[in-house]
Parts: sequence; structure tokens; C-alpha cells
Amino acid sequence: MRYTQVKKEYKFSFLGKDDVYAPQLTNIVLTNAGGNYTSLPTVTLTSGGISSINLLNGGSNYGTTAPTIIINSSDGNGSGATATCTVTNGSVSAITVTATGSGYTSQPIIIFRPAAAANPTIPAQAQAIINNSTGYGASVTPIIGAYIHEINLTYPGYGYDEEGIIISLYGGGEAEAGAITTVGGVITAIAITNGGSFYTSAPNVVISGGTFTTPATATCTITNGVITSIDIVSGGIGYTVDPTISFYGGGGFEAKCNMDEVLQNNGLELAQKKHGIQYTYVEPQGEGADRESALRQMAADPDVDLVIGVGLLFSDDITRIALEFPDKKFACVDYIAQPNTPVPSNLQGIVFDEKGGSYVAGALAGMVTRTRRVGFIGGMESSVIKKFEAGFIEGVHSVNPDIKVISGYIGMTGSAFANPIKGKELALGQYGRGVDIIYEAAGASGLGVIEAARERKTLVICTDRDQESDAPGFVLSSMIKAIDKAVLKTVEDVLDGSFKGGRLARFGLADRYTDYVYNEKNASLIGTKNHERLEAIRLKIVAGEIVVNETAVGQ
Repeated sequence: MRYTQVKKEYKFSFLGKDDVYAPQLTNIVLTNAGGNYTSLPTVTLTSGGISSINLLNGGSNYGTTAPTIIINSSDGNGSGATATCTVTNGSVSAITVTATGSGYTSQPIIIFRPAAAANPTIPAQAQAIINNSTGYGASVTPIIGAYIHEINLTYPGYGYDEEGIIISLYGGGEAEAGAITTVGGVITAIAITNGGSFYTSAPNVVISGGTFTTPATATCTITNGVITSIDIVSGGIGYTVDPTISFYGGGGFEAKCNMDEVLQNNGLELAQKKHGIQYTYVEPQGEGADRESALRQMAADPDVDLVIGVGLLFSDDITRIALEFPDKKFACVDYIAQPNTPVPSNLQGIVFDEKGGSYVAGALAGMVTRTRRVGFIGGMESSVIKKFEAGFIEGVHSVNPDIKVISGYIGMTGSAFANPIKGKELALGQYGRGVDIIYEAAGASGLGVIEAARERKTLVICTDRDQESDAPGFVLSSMIKAIDKAVLKTVEDVLDGSFKGGRLARFGLADRYTDYVYNEKNASLIGTKNHERLEAIRLKIVAGEIVVNETAVGQ
């Protein structure tokens, strides 16, 4: 007997900011790869001034009067730029450049001077975008691809436990350059503060920004996947302001692997060890057409008895294929049933108690928050993710109905689960509005939320797996789903003849298929008394003493 699992697509994007500027007309330097571009942006070359100011963090407690923006040159060059801003609910919400100024050659310092009556607890932050050129008639078309990458997980392996994979988040392994040594305006050495890891080839060394006459170039050397030296090819000429050193490429993994990709494999591995089954992977490489094709191919194989699709994006495709192959058994993890449409009799949807688990996560946030403001960030705005939001809000308000919950979503399509850039932007915005705990249900986009929590030294509650290792000390807990156990149970139902299609098989809080993380790594963040309260809430949900509203759909 052979069991085949069709895996969901898994794509990642770089973390970064969407700002690209041209310090010189003759030498346009891409100082940030940006991300999330769906079409070529327009690059405008102006006559030497600040074209816009990006708000990075709105701050908090600025009152109702907008602070005064002061623009100070960082290298003595440039003057005349002015800007104003608006305040919404105590946070800076927008910045308008009222005069571009001229002569700026490096990033000026943006200062927000609060009104006399204001006492901001979190300062606002912003970054100016400089467009410098001389002459006229020039135009630039940027090329997407050199720094804007996506990565496909081509083979996930099998048999890993929950602590079995560590894959770095940034280009090949979070390498960081250190001090830059210059002699007479020539770069002679670049130190390394972090050699990174997992590089399979030497990445490109990007020397960008700074003030110079001729740019420097460099390469690097790796040993056992770690950058061990930066080698100067040309030191450049006339450096008076140090450039920024960054790395890209290098063949290493450039995103953190979601353990969903491992846990269901582990379930099949457990079934193989326990019952001697055989299984095969097929991973679609494209969008919906590839999913449907892969499902049909596996369903047509006479040796395959069970086809498992992993992820809510498979729901529509696997429903159609199940109807085409009524004698074949199908299962789908995180299946979404369409309204007024019965689940095919040979298809079982594997679902978890997202609402109950999120209720517990919300109760925890309600117990721990100090600002009485918590946040929720979802990936694709869909019925499944709305359950996370609604359960979380209900749990928060069960502890204290006066706590404010701020919600946000990455997008409306499946790509919203693979946009950590947007995830970080939303999280920084919520933290800037006084939120001190965010609950994220955003797939790979949640990596950006976690990064924002680590950067702002605030708390995040994660989903699906324990992500404490991504930001030690800042992950309050995780609402986890035991996909491995659920897949094993489904295989065993097929083996003993108890498999039932035409329904949703719910794996909930009772047997801890849906659960929350409490261990020695986060015990100090939660506290013993809060844990006792939280466990009492979980048991009351299981016993039916607390009934989570199944009709609520968020806010």
C-alpha cells in the first residue's frame, strides 16, 4: 500500500524596505533591494533634494498637536529641505515634504520635536529619500531580479523533529560586516562581525552609499558555509563618508523553513515506521494549474490509495479531483469547505480548533499586556484566518473587555502568506500605536512580524509551531497544531477501514492536537499564575463550560 502526499507551494521573499534612490546620475547605486514589487517602479531624477520622507515608525503619545520636523544634514552638505506631518491617535501618520532643498549627498537626520504638552513614550522615526542629479532629460528603468528573490523549497526531507531544522532568515546566513578602514579616502579593510552560515558559495559583496569619487569593490571567502574574510579588489577613491556593506546570493537558504513542511512529513514517516506504508512526494512548482495537475496525476496512479493535500490553497482543487476519482481516498490539511457545498464522500478535511486555540492565545495576551493594546496580523483575509482573529479577540475580552485589539491583514490572495516585508511593516505600525503583544497567523509573512518584535523588543504570539528560536525572549507563546499526529491518525483510519469522507475531522484542544506552548523557555514571560489560569480556560473549553462563538468573524 502506498500513500502519496501533494505538498503546498512554499515561497519566500527577502526582508527589507521598498526604498531605492540614486545618489549620483553617473553611478546609480541600489542601496536596498526592496521587495514585493509586482511591476517596474518609476525612478524620478530631480535636481538635488529630498523627494520624500518615509515614515518608519509613527511613535506614540504625541498628543493632538503634530510635532515639528527638523531636517539636519549628516555630513554638512545640503540645506533648505522642510516638511510637516500629521498626527492620528497620538502617532505620526503622514509626512509631507514642503521644500525639497538641495545639495544633499547623504541621508540627513530627521528629528521630531514634540509639542510642549506632549510626552512621547516611543519616538517617531523616518528616512529621507534623496534624488540627486545635474542636467536634464535623463530617465532610468530599474530591473527587478538582481536583488529581489524568491526561493522554492524543492525537497523538504523527512523525519525531522520540531527542533530539527535551523535555516537562516537573511541571504545565506545573516552575515554582517563590521568596521571599515580607510586611508586617504581609500578603503583598505572591512571587518566581519558575523560570518553567517549555510553559504554554499561565496555571496556578492555590495558596497553601497557613502560619499566617494570612485566606488570600491570587494569579494569574500567562505569556509564551511561561513564568510571568513572580505577581500578588497579596489579600495575606491575619495571616501569621506563610509558606505554600507551587505551581501546577497551565496546559494544558501534565505528564509526560515515553516515546520508545517516537516511535521506532516514526520507523520508519514511515523506511519511508515509503525505500519510499513510507502509514500511519495509531489511538490507543485507553480500556481493553481500545477496543484490541480499534480493532484490528478497522483489520483490516476493505481498504486496510490490516499492523496493528501497540505494547505488551504488546495481546498478547491482537491474537491474537484475527489469528484473525478470517487474510488480514491483524499485528505486535505486546513481544508476550507465551501458554503452550501457538501464535502465529497471520499474526501476528509483535516482541520484544527483554530478558534479555540486562538481564544487561549487571546486570553494569554489579555493577562500579560501592560498597555491594554494588543494586535492581530493575518496573512490572506479568508474565512480560516478570520477564525484566528475572532477567537483571539474573544479570548482577549474574556480577560478584560476594555483591552483594544488592532487587526491587520497582509492581502487578499495566497501570496499574502509569503510576504514578510509587509508583515514587518504592519507589525511596526501596530507596535508604534502602543501595542505590546501581536498574535500572528500569517505563514511565512509572520517572519516579518517576529523580526519586528525582536527589533522593537516587544512580544509576539506565533502559530502552527513553536517559533521561540526565531526571537528568543520575545515569543510569548505559540498556538501549535500537531499536523504529524493528525496525518498519522488519518493514515491509520485508512488502514483499519474507519476512514470517513464527506466531513471535516476536527483535531482540537482535548487531546492537544491544538495546543499552546508553555515550557522553560517562555515560563518567565507567562508566569506560573497566568499559566494556571490559562490551563483552566483550556479545560473549560474542552468541557463545554466556555463556548467559543463559532459565528464571529473578527472585526
